[in-house]
Amino acid sequence: MAFNPNELPPGCGFHPTELEIITILRNRVLSQQGYPGVLERNLYGPDATPWLILSEEDGTIPWQRVGNAVDIGKKVYVFTVAPRLGNGSQRDRSAGCGSWVPRTGPRNVMDGGGLQVGTRRSLSFQPRTEQYGRDRWVMHEYELDDSQLNPGQTTDLVLCRVAKYPDVEPQIPDLNFAEEDN
Repeated sequence: MAFNPNELPPGCGFHPTELEIITILRNRVLSQQGYPGVLERNLYGPDATPWLILSEEDGTIPWQRVGNAVDIGKKVYVFTVAPRLGNGSQRDRSAGCGSWVPRTGPRNVMDGGGLQVGTRRSLSFQPRTEQYGRDRWVMHEYELDDSQLNPGQTTDLVLCRVAKYPDVEPQIPDLNFAEEDN
C-alpha cells in the first residue's frame, strides 16, 4: 500500500524541511526509485497546465480530496524534469497555457555542517490570457548541487512543492462608526 499524505491521521502531516526535500531528491536521482507521497509528473511543456497535469483521474487535485471542501494553500510534491533551452544552462519553464515565472533567484539550501547541497527557486504560474482565472499557483523548485551527484553524473530532475492560493480581494466589512456615535 502506497503512502498517501492525504490519508494521515489527524495531527499528522507530510511537511518535509528544505534539507529533507533535497535528501528525497538525491535519493531519487541516485537510486532511480520514487518516494511515497511525491508525484511524478511533467510540470513543463506544451501539455503541462498545472490544474490539468496535477489532476487525478477523478478530476481532483491531490490536496482537494479531504472531505468535500477544497483545502486552499495545501501543498503537493512533484518530481519533474526541468528541460534546458538548447545546450545552455537556462531552463524552459513554459507550461501549457502559460509559464512558470521565476520570482526569486536561486537560494542555497545548506546541510547542518554549512555545505551547500542544493538550491531553491520560487516561481509563480502566469497564464498567457485572463480566461484561465486568477488563482495564484506558486511553486518552489529544488535542484541538487553538483556535489551531491556521482562524478560525471548530471541530472535535470527537480523536486517541486506546488500550492494554489485564491487571488481574491479580501472582504472588508463596511464599518460605519459615524452611525454608532449618534
